[in-house]
Amino acid sequence: MSQYLPEMWPLLAMVILFFVGTFAFKLPVSVSLVGAAIIGAVIGGAGFPLRHLAEGTLGFLDTLLIIATAMIFMRMIHASGLLDTIAHHLIVTFQDRPASLLVLMMFFAMSAGRRRS
Repeated sequence: MSQYLPEMWPLLAMVILFFVGTFAFKLPVSVSLVGAAIIGAVIGGAGFPLRHLAEGTLGFLDTLLIIATAMIFMRMIHASGLLDTIAHHLIVTFQDRPASLLVLMMFFAMSAGRRRS
């Protein structure tokens, strides 16, 4: 057990920082994960992981751009009222077919990607 003790401290610090950042300070999960990664590297003796953060970000740049533009797009159609209109039309159109409505509403809810406050 004592052979694993040095690895436990960075892990424990990362988990605590993630939970405190996400739940106590209401930070986005991604920001809490970056903070936890930085703290884990510093406590683990690797120093500030600037190279790893930059390479990791640039390695997934195309994916990050797709996700960012999708979030902006979904926020815009929510702000314009289109999401509410689509939900209304789905309910009116498929009210007599609950199984189809359930499947379509599931796809609709999964595509929106918005948080309820």
